[in-house]
Amino acid sequence: YLAKGAWGTTAIEGNTLLEEEVLRHIEGRLQVPPEKEYLKQEIDNIIQEANRMLTKVVDHEPLVLSLARIKEINRVVLKDLAVDEGVEPGAVRRYSVGVMGYRGAPYEDCE
Repeated sequence: YLAKGAWGTTAIEGNTLLEEEVLRHIEGRLQVPPEKEYLKQEIDNIIQEANRMLTKVVDHEPLVLSLARIKEINRVVLKDLAVDEGVEPGAVRRYSVGVMGYRGAPYEDCE
């Protein structure tokens, strides 16, 4: 289920690894060419954040959704990845975004 969750979360954002490849990566058995290493890093980042959340649950700490927490999640998820110009891991975007016909919330409203 860890592989399925990490695969689904990253696939929706464009990661091209197959679910079976994600499982092999988690098991330490996936080899990819150097130019595809970022795909594994994306999986690692999602798993790291999932484990941070699980630790809080196990320790009976509240999972408070706040602006600071969203920024921290974003920082972890983008750690060690090449990002587009203008993208600052851990910061609220200052530009418009959209996918297909969907427009994201206006950046002025995001903070």
